[in-house]
Amino acid sequence: MQETIHRIENLLAQINTYCLSVSIEDLNYKAESAKWSKKEILGHLVDSAMHNLHRFIEIQYEPKPYKIRTYNQVAMVAINNYQHMKMPDLQNLLTIVNSRILEVLKKQTNQTLSFEIILDNNKKESLDFLIKDYVKHLEHHSRQILSEHK
Repeated sequence: MQETIHRIENLLAQINTYCLSVSIEDLNYKAESAKWSKKEILGHLVDSAMHNLHRFIEIQYEPKPYKIRTYNQVAMVAINNYQHMKMPDLQNLLTIVNSRILEVLKKQTNQTLSFEIILDNNKKESLDFLIKDYVKHLEHHSRQILSEHK
């Protein structure tokens, strides 16, 4: 779990450093109207963090196996209007929610990491899988944020 925590901390540091060094025009740029800007990708990461924080906590006390509830990612980004959110607020929100996730992860044990979950495709996995999948998701979108526009 220490490696997972370290990966999340490093990703957040990279994202925050990048956001402080790049222009708001670069963060707002949309290659196509249907594609997310870097700012909207950051917002999507906030939504993902909030949902996963809830999952990581709820699985501790809900009956097992824990059924994962999905959410409409596109609608959430649009409704939250991340494209027009102030960058310091967006960065703070991403950092704060992930800080809570890190605190929850620090409390996990081998027993809790083995708690069974059911994904939306009815596949059975563990809390450990869900946590690692969250980090992969964060890494994927971090690469998009940190990359040059094409």
